[in-house]
Amino acid sequence: MSTFQIKNRFTGAVQFECDLSADADGASFGVRLGLAVRKARIVKANLREALLRGSDLSAVDLRGVDLSGADLSEADLSDSNLSEANLAPIKQDFLAEVLRLPNELEALRAAIVEGRIDGSSYSGKCACLAGTLAKAAGVESYHGGDFISSPGIRFHASATSPRESFFTAISPGDTPDKNGAAAIALEWTDEAIAIRNMIRATTLRAAT
Repeated sequence: MSTFQIKNRFTGAVQFECDLSADADGASFGVRLGLAVRKARIVKANLREALLRGSDLSAVDLRGVDLSGADLSEADLSDSNLSEANLAPIKQDFLAEVLRLPNELEALRAAIVEGRIDGSSYSGKCACLAGTLAKAAGVESYHGGDFISSPGIRFHASATSPRESFFTAISPGDTPDKNGAAAIALEWTDEAIAIRNMIRATTLRAAT
């Protein structure tokens, strides 16, 4: 039996604790920058600002968990359930920035659906959020930093931003049906497309 703890990334205070043992259900405990838990249930827990970087959260049930401000960079969220999880600050950061590139949203959506996101790479067949949008905007040889799309709109890329940190939980081949982070990213992208369409329709009505 091992004690499993999740700590606040800023204060070090324990926010979640339980006893785990390796068993037939596949629950396991290990250490990789804090934790490794597979096929566990952490439902409706308060993991606000928790340090989860590099954590193995594969197949973990995270329904309704408060993950606002949590560090999920490089976490394995394959087959995890993030439905109703509180990711509000990350979502707000994502929407605010991707709506700067409204013409590239369908390309981003296709990359997510087809498993062509690699949160750790700026370029290549699979790329991170900024890299995928840069490719869609026609930016050649992108290696990070801000870039300007063809209509002259600047996209602010930041490797330490909540949105980019979240996308590091998505690796090549991770499709929305296999990876919780990819599923959430698709949901947010669809919402961004809906917002863009509403803005365009409102603008068109105002012009006629």
